[in-house]
Amino acid sequence: MKKITLVLILGLLLVSSVKVSAVATDKDLKEEVKTIKIENRQEKISRLAGNLINKLVKSLNNIEGLLVQVKDRLAKMEAVGKEVTAAKVKVPAAESAIAAAKTAIENLANGLPSVITASSTPKALRDASKTAIMKANQEVKKAHQAVVEVIRSVKPGKVKPVTATSTATSTNE
Repeated sequence: MKKITLVLILGLLLVSSVKVSAVATDKDLKEEVKTIKIENRQEKISRLAGNLINKLVKSLNNIEGLLVQVKDRLAKMEAVGKEVTAAKVKVPAAESAIAAAKTAIENLANGLPSVITASSTPKALRDASKTAIMKANQEVKKAHQAVVEVIRSVKPGKVKPVTATSTATSTNE
């Protein structure tokens, strides 16, 4: 009788401890699932941000290549004797806009991982990463606009040949 009572008591204790640990395990499991979801979300945004950074770098490289081509064209036009000072004045502004865009992209690439890990809620994560990406995108657009202004000033019809400033004298005899 004592053995049966002892077995029953031990059985009840085991069952009650299993239920308590099962409840704790469910809470731990839910917490673990939540952290895994946050990590997956952060990883996905990091991957997408990396792709966007690559696209921004490629477009900035294209813009920079256009500026190099325009500068070469300006040198050729100047060698032929055409007036290109209006376009040459705009080139430094385009170069500084490109440099600003490069800096913005570098800041985005270096600062985005800290923004992603610092955000705890999905909305804060999305908003913080979106604003950081939009700043860099605006700088690339400004660089593009500056190069477009240089190109517009070089277009045919706007560039006139340099004319001689001497006056012709005629003698009527």
